[in-house]
Amino acid sequence: MVITMKPYSVEIFRPDFTMVGNTNVNEVTYQEDYLTSDENTITVLALPGIEKQDFIRISRGSEEYAGVVTEIGYGTDRSKRLQTISYKPLVELLNTGILFDVNAQGQGTLEEFICDRVTETFITNPDTLQNIHGLSVAHTSATADWSLRITPAESGGHYNIVNLMDSVVIPAMQKYGILVKAALDIQNREIHMTVGRGGSGVVTIEADLPNIIKKSVTIKQVSADVNKLILFDSTDYATTRTYYLHPDLGYDTYDRDRITPVVCEM
Repeated sequence: MVITMKPYSVEIFRPDFTMVGNTNVNEVTYQEDYLTSDENTITVLALPGIEKQDFIRISRGSEEYAGVVTEIGYGTDRSKRLQTISYKPLVELLNTGILFDVNAQGQGTLEEFICDRVTETFITNPDTLQNIHGLSVAHTSATADWSLRITPAESGGHYNIVNLMDSVVIPAMQKYGILVKAALDIQNREIHMTVGRGGSGVVTIEADLPNIIKKSVTIKQVSADVNKLILFDSTDYATTRTYYLHPDLGYDTYDRDRITPVVCEM
């Protein structure tokens, strides 16, 4: 019996979802790191007209990868028959500067804050050319009493210009477990973005199976964040209260089940 694997379909679309072209490839190597926004590359038979910021969708059955084109290159052959397409995940669309009011930290929920920034930057922006066609954003959880430790650019002020991805989206995941996910809906010409905490279920990784080729695993590395907070009563500095951070990313005054090594702030 001969088993033939179905090839991957590679489709390229303009930001308004007009199709640029499509082709097939036999193999796809894909990696995604939420913290570093890894760039992936695929080599195909040349598709004329591809531009940066186009959408790419690679699919085979229920398996699908989508992203934003970042670079286009060609092979060394004279006919330029082969084309290299580099792309990043759709959430890379949020890699832009925003005006951040530091006084907004702690008001409402962090998920609502992120949704509002995405909406005003890419959905209802007066500069309509900056708006992303078909983009919608919604939150699936609510995190109050939040802070991203962003300070004013000038003493006495309350504004700073920050990168939405680097200073808001990634810290929201690191500190509160909030993820921003984006899905490409070609049929309806839409991009659906959701903002919310990930699932709280237990994940079991069987690292000793024969098909595991590398088993160096890092899970929820939060040692760079404060995990112990000591509060002083400023009337006499004798009365204190200590809070501890736990693996569920919750703070309380109970000295048990804590995250270590300790990073203390007073």
